[in-house]
Amino acid sequence: MRVILSRDLQLLGSANVDVVFIPRTEEIYPAGFSTYVIPSSSLWAIQPTRGIGSRVYNRGVATIITKLFQLVRPDVAYFGQKNAHQVAIIRQLIRDLNIDVSLRILPIVRESDGLAMGSRNYIFTPAERQAASVVYRALLVGKAFIDGDVRDSTEVEKAMKDLLATEPLVILDYVKVCHAETLSALDSIIPGTMLMIAVHIGKVHLVDNIIWRGGANWHL
Repeated sequence: MRVILSRDLQLLGSANVDVVFIPRTEEIYPAGFSTYVIPSSSLWAIQPTRGIGSRVYNRGVATIITKLFQLVRPDVAYFGQKNAHQVAIIRQLIRDLNIDVSLRILPIVRESDGLAMGSRNYIFTPAERQAASVVYRALLVGKAFIDGDVRDSTEVEKAMKDLLATEPLVILDYVKVCHAETLSALDSIIPGTMLMIAVHIGKVHLVDNIIWRGGANWHL
């Protein structure tokens, strides 16, 4: 973790960031801490047993982001679309708890082969890095089905899973077709549909998504 933090700080320095907030664990979770923020409803539509989307993850994100907003009191908060589940939790927090902050969601930035950029990607071995490109290719398979007027969510999910299954280094967490804002499961493809994938490759938990807004309008 210290190696990752050191690398993150170097990247932030190269971007001319002025201040980095890095509180100690005991400052955020002091002895006796027992109050949590627990999002509900459609955010449980994606329920892996661990990692992104699990009940423990949802509670952890909701609690730590609420504490962050309370401590920093930002006017504007920027988060990346790559972790769509986190974005959905934060959007619900701001709405339900009347938190006075403007949320800005930044688009995914990709490598030349489509892999979503992330500060943990450098952990991949060469073989794992090559395997990771299958995630975006699987999303594009789903896109091709939708562009071809397929509207059955199950059929689109199966097509993406079938391609992911061809890569032996990929351990599937989930493939979901859901509403882009609420993460509610969808039986049929409609404008505002998100295709989501989460996998484990080596030591990296890789998430990615694309959103169909209707017609030829895609957020890739």
